[in-house]
Amino acid sequence: MGQNYPNPFNPESRIKFAVGEDFPACTDRAKQYRVTLKVFNILAQLVAVPQLEGSAGGVAGGQKLENVSLPCGEYTAYWNGKYLGSSREVASGVYYWRINVNGEVVTRKSIVAK
Repeated sequence: MGQNYPNPFNPESRIKFAVGEDFPACTDRAKQYRVTLKVFNILAQLVAVPQLEGSAGGVAGGQKLENVSLPCGEYTAYWNGKYLGSSREVASGVYYWRINVNGEVVTRKSIVAK
């Protein structure tokens, strides 16, 4: 998983991520990887579940990245900067993007600046 951009951001951000042990070679295109991407605040409270930007790997764009099966490849996630299930923008501060791909976890820090 790369770093979100822009960072700091207001009100929305994107982050690129890749799945597959052999990415970018991707020798086994049929293999699926279970992907979950979530955003947490500094208190480790769930803030958002970003969505897949653009259709990719047989998954429709706009789908929340929670237990999604994706083939080897590079993808972009989008977060509109709003709290989960609301139209309210998050407060300024530090947030963490956490991706889990088949049980392997990577976290990146981001900043919302208003």
